[in-house]
Amino acid sequence: MSGVPTGSITDEIEKELKLYLQPEQVERDKMYQKIKETMLVADSADKSFRDLVKHTDSIAKNMNRDPLNNSDPNDPQIFFLGTVSMKPGSYRNASAIYVLHNNHGILMDCAEGSYNQLMEHFGSKSVVDQVLLKTRVIFITHIHGDHQLGVLKVLHERDQLIDPVNAKDEDQTIYVVTPSPMRDWMQAFIDDQIVNRHLVKLVCPKQLNPEKCYYYQNFNKGYTDVKVQE
Repeated sequence: MSGVPTGSITDEIEKELKLYLQPEQVERDKMYQKIKETMLVADSADKSFRDLVKHTDSIAKNMNRDPLNNSDPNDPQIFFLGTVSMKPGSYRNASAIYVLHNNHGILMDCAEGSYNQLMEHFGSKSVVDQVLLKTRVIFITHIHGDHQLGVLKVLHERDQLIDPVNAKDEDQTIYVVTPSPMRDWMQAFIDDQIVNRHLVKLVCPKQLNPEKCYYYQNFNKGYTDVKVQE
């Protein structure tokens, strides 16, 4: 009969109809089976990753973990303290990258747990203390919590390390580059919790950016003026 599917076409349509008309429970069973299979694959991959972490950790324990004893101080060192987004994971912390160059440190973003990551990485509080004292800049890229919730802890720990005898030494100054909406509560924390508050300077990102500022135009008051060397 003209217009009626025959042969393999009819068979395909029948298969599709049977699939479409299958009871809901059958579909759920299929879905659960797929989930189980996926979880088995993920668990296998997770175990391989854990084995890799253990292997690299054993290598790291036999390496020099003191960044202050680098053979060439002009050779920049980069430490990835956190590379995951939104919240800490099982194996990675949220955003924080520490750069040490010419005996000075820059912390790029400072998520929650960044101080603990320093402790975990360097394995010694005495080394971490030196790292904090050599930190001259903390650069917060934006106001999301996974980029700035650890900055208060780092500033507080650093403040506790400053010798009162050297408290007037401008070389101990740390510059915190913060998005404009962070400025008020950052300053409130500094005024209330930091002993050597004169050594913590808040810097507006606008001062470091030659391009026009399109956001937060009304939040630029109260920052420290800095001169950028070309």
